Formats: sequence, C-alpha cells, structure tokens
Amino acid sequence: SPWIFEDTQSIHIERQRLSQVLDQFQATQIKASMAEILLADCTAPSQLPYHGLNDRLLKEQYGRFMHQVLSQLDVPLSWDPVVTSKNQSPQVGFVVTGGHENAFYDLMFPMVQRFQKITPFLITSAAGNQRIRAKAPEADIEFLVLPSGLEEMVQTIRDRQLDALFFFEVGTDVVNSVLPFYRLAPVQCTSWGYPVTTGIPNMDYFLSSILLEPEEGESYYTESLVTLDTLPAFFQKPQLPSGKKTRQDFGIDTSVHLYGCPHQALKLHPDFDDWVADILRQDPEGQLVLIEMAVAPRHQAVQARMEKNIPDVIDRIHFLPRMSHADFTDLLVTINVLLDPIYFGGGITTYEALAVGTPIVTMPGEFMRGRVTYGCYKKMDMLDCVVNSKNAYVDLAVKLGTDPTALQAVKEKILASNDVIYEDQTAVEALESFFIQAKPLQK
Repeated sequence: SPWIFEDTQSIHIERQRLSQVLDQFQATQIKASMAEILLADCTAPSQLPYHGLNDRLLKEQYGRFMHQVLSQLDVPLSWDPVVTSKNQSPQVGFVVTGGHENAFYDLMFPMVQRFQKITPFLITSAAGNQRIRAKAPEADIEFLVLPSGLEEMVQTIRDRQLDALFFFEVGTDVVNSVLPFYRLAPVQCTSWGYPVTTGIPNMDYFLSSILLEPEEGESYYTESLVTLDTLPAFFQKPQLPSGKKTRQDFGIDTSVHLYGCPHQALKLHPDFDDWVADILRQDPEGQLVLIEMAVAPRHQAVQARMEKNIPDVIDRIHFLPRMSHADFTDLLVTINVLLDPIYFGGGITTYEALAVGTPIVTMPGEFMRGRVTYGCYKKMDMLDCVVNSKNAYVDLAVKLGTDPTALQAVKEKILASNDVIYEDQTAVEALESFFIQAKPLQK
C-alpha cells in the first residue's frame, strides 16, 4: 500500500481498493495460524489516519476480517476473567510493544510512575523492558515481559488476572494489531498514542479529552469514547535548548523568514502543498524547512510531488537530514513560525515547540488527530494562533513571519502561559479515577 499520494483522488482510489481487498479476504474465509499471522506481519492498515478522512468504516471492516481469522484458532477470543475483590487498588497493565517505547516514555511513563490509587504493570517485549529500564533505572514499577509467540502472550496476560488493560498504540505493528482482539482483562482501552479508532470488538474504551474532540467526536469511534477534562498525557517540560546550533549550522540563511513543518512526511497531505505555497508566494523572503524520514522514498515522494504541484516555490523548500533531539530543539528555536499540518497535526512536536515559545499556526481538523495543538492552546487559554480557514492560516503565518513585533508578542504570550500543559497532575488523577470507575461493557 502506498504511503505518499499525488492527490486526493489517489487517496480515494486506494481506500476503495483496500475495502474491496478486505471484502474478498472475508469472503474467502482465509485460514492462518498465529505463527503465520506474525510472519505475514498482519498489521492494521496504519496509513489510513494520514488520509484526512473518517476511518471508522474501514477499521470496522478490518476488525471483522481479523476477528473471523482469529476466531478459527485454538485460543478463544472471549474469556471470562475471575473478578477479584475491588477493595484493593485496580491492577492495570500498560501494553507497549517493540519500537514504541520512546513515545510512551515521553507521553505516559512519568504519569504511570505517579499513580497512587492503581497498581500499574508495564507489559513489554524483552527488548522493550531493557529500553525503558535503561532510561529509568530507578523506576519502582513492575514489568510483565511478553514471550515471543502470540498464543503465549495471550496466556501470559490472562494469567496475570488484571483489572484493566491499556494499549498505548493499536495498529502500528502486528502485536498491537492482534492482541486487542483477545479479551485479556475485564476492561480494555486505548488512547491517542495512535489517534484513531481501532475497529476492534474487544476494545471497550477510547480515552480522549474535551479539549480535543469535536462535538460529533463519538461517531468516529467503535469504542465508547471517554472525554477527560484534561489532555491524557504527562509531558515533562523539555530542557531549554543548548543554543549551540544556529541557522548557519543547519545551512539556512540568517536573514530569511523561516517557516517550519518538521513532521514526518506522512503528515504532509497533498492538499497542504497549496497552503505552504501560498505562504511562500505572499512572503518572497520566506523559506520552509521540512525533515527527511528514515524511509527515504517517503520524503522523496513528497519532494517530487511538490516539484510537480508547486514548482514556483520549490527552490525555497528544504528537507533537512534527520538529527539528534538536542539539534531538533535548537532548530525549533531558529524557526520563526511553525505550520501545523492540516488533518493530522503535531503531537509531541507541539509540546516541544511551545516549550521554547515558537508559535504554531493551526486550523483544528475534523478529527482529534488534527486538534492536539488546538487542545494545548485551549488549555493555555491562548487562541491567538488558531484559525478557521485556509486564507486565515496563510495570512497569520505570513504576518508572524514578516512582522517581528507581532512575532515577539505571541512568543511572549506562549512562554507566559505554557506551564499548564506540562507535568499535569490532573491528568494523573483523571486516568486513575477512570480505571477505578471503569466497568466492563456489555457487548
């Protein structure tokens, strides 16, 4: 399946193709063993959220197909947990599969360490256990290390008799795509680690926030949507940048107005090409920096698409090589204005940029994954950089890019109000009270 698209039409064609393939698979009653599923890397179609559309129907279709495949195997999908007495603190497992430990560590680990009313367990691969322990050798937290076979994983988690299970991401690798189909605890939930519905029958709750969800948010999820009063993350305020690297170190002229969209290229939807082009057309002194991806063909495809779609400004758009975290923070400081991608906006990058006061122009999207920057601004009670149309987005970006006084005023406002989004103790309490009150759903 392609990851980068020429235009919106190709996205619609690809989604139709995917739907037809899932229909065919379901009709042919495919049989596969657990080992074959692991080997074939049966990951959920994880490129969908970048398309800018409602993924619920496709995710449900995938959910029905996988449910059918897995229900033919020896290990039953359903299971009746022995209900333990509720007077002690609920035992909650946090599933973090291989390769996703860094994001978990940034967004959730400090929160998990602060729980007092629930007993958390980190459920990881053997390598993941070592990765997290290396980052936090002092952490007093129990780990449950998963064996390598899927059947054994299911059994290991069931044997633990947990009260609830929280999947940090669902649908980004084969293990976190398949495990949630099994009933492993009376309550199973996920959140914005991967910000889209799972479509999985045994996933009970999706934890989000009133700061993130649109009014009709519930209709985008197969899970029961829980909207917490705060953002479901505990992000430690980043260290201030070293300031060692300046624009020249990144190969950028010091006199230009620098716009940045330093996100993985998958977030650069074909519709967005025109937005950045309009900004550069209105600001002849403007330059835009983007970041290369580890999988080079992906950013190369975006570059080729931009050369074709917006040739008049392509010489002012630069892909910078991937860099260390310290360099990235220095880069955020050298950028005048950050552009939040439409449809699927910033997450961790938003937290990092607001910490140094760099303004992010954002237009809240239809789905939660395009509303995180807006949610942070709402929590900060500062909506100066939030717009509701393409024209307003372009105008505001250009104003901040070309008017140093306006830019400085917004920067100061961000720095004065950004404390509330970091190290948010109310998020810890909100999650605890969810786990204490959460009831198994009658499905």
